[in-house]
Amino acid sequence: MYSYKTKRKNNAYALIILIILGLITFVYFYNINVKAPKNNMTTKNYSIKNDDKPDISASSSTQVASVYNIVEKITPNTEIVYQYFYELDQKTVEEKEVPPYYMINMTEEELKNKYSDWQIKIFSSKQVVMQKNLKEKSPFYFKIGEKDGYIAVYYEKPVNGISLREITDTPVNTLPKDEQDKIKNGITVYGEDELIKILEDYSS
Repeated sequence: MYSYKTKRKNNAYALIILIILGLITFVYFYNINVKAPKNNMTTKNYSIKNDDKPDISASSSTQVASVYNIVEKITPNTEIVYQYFYELDQKTVEEKEVPPYYMINMTEEELKNKYSDWQIKIFSSKQVVMQKNLKEKSPFYFKIGEKDGYIAVYYEKPVNGISLREITDTPVNTLPKDEQDKIKNGITVYGEDELIKILEDYSS
């Protein structure tokens, strides 16, 4: 009888211990499950913060684009090149100048609007090249002829009403007969370089 009671008592203790262990196990796993969502939230919050970070590559692209969008303008140091193309003799004459005051700060579009009869070949803050076609002959033609027995140079087109440009020191009669005839008939020359070369040949 005594052993039976003792056995029942031991069984009761064992049952109590099992219940306590079960409660401890339940509480342990419950705490793990409760903490798990918190970890997930932390991860989500972290990912949101990453999304809020500035996109460096996008910012760089914007800066590069803004550099390419810079509009070039004429400055006081810009070289202005005027090209005159004479269609009748296919000659191009260039004149280089500093920009006049009214061109300063002009953009290419503004220049095109102001000079609609010109072609803008090159436009930058360093150099602007403008070309104009003229349906005429270049004005840089000279005629080598005779004046008072000496070789003389005439403008083919009078300049300010004057045809004679200069009289040289070379007498015509010192030249061979065929050259004298050429000069008396007039020799047409284009440009300063060719004129100087021919005059030097005659004076040598």
